[in-house]
Amino acid sequence: MGADISTDYEERTRHISARTHVPWCAGVMRSACAMYFIFGDSSDEDGRFSPDNYLHYEGVNAVLVIVFDLIYIFGTRRYMPMVSRTIKPQTGGMLRDILNSFHNQNFRLVFPWKLFLGARTVSLRRC
Repeated sequence: MGADISTDYEERTRHISARTHVPWCAGVMRSACAMYFIFGDSSDEDGRFSPDNYLHYEGVNAVLVIVFDLIYIFGTRRYMPMVSRTIKPQTGGMLRDILNSFHNQNFRLVFPWKLFLGARTVSLRRC
């Protein structure tokens, strides 16, 4: 949504950077906190081997997802009128869009390589 919020390249880069790095850092912190608070050692066993701890871990994760989704939804709500103005109706259909992708030189260079890697990965898994 960074491209819809701003037309300034550097500001969009900051939005995308935050969108990438904040969840990554939150995931690392979530795991570290879970190892201490939820999967901590009890008197007789390692907390990671207790099935009950995973129920708590899943519950905490579900609550965190809901809370942060609501923060995101209400935090970006003011940008929705701007986003709806920037969307232009597309005509020509999906096939034309796919064919138009080949007009981009970077796409023409990357697409065969990705296709090759995907086919190679599938063939190696079958061996």
